[in-house]
Amino acid sequence: MPRCVPSVAGSIDFGPERQQGIFDREAFEQRLQRAWEELFFALPRFGVATALSHYSTSPRKDSAHLLYLAKFTVNRWLGRNTR
Repeated sequence: MPRCVPSVAGSIDFGPERQQGIFDREAFEQRLQRAWEELFFALPRFGVATALSHYSTSPRKDSAHLLYLAKFTVNRWLGRNTR
């Protein structure tokens, strides 16, 4: 099993797999980044702290994520979240 290590630039280094050229590096990095960003939208139901922890460790800070979290939290307080 490959060992994931965050790099200084914010991407993830999967060790020797990257050097061997097993995957299209750019496509893999884009898919990994998209999956990381999409994960945020599943986290607010587990609490504000969980979502903010994800946000704070993300290399890209998107204000749309914070807006989504605020709306989700207000709707939870109003009893509107049924998911």
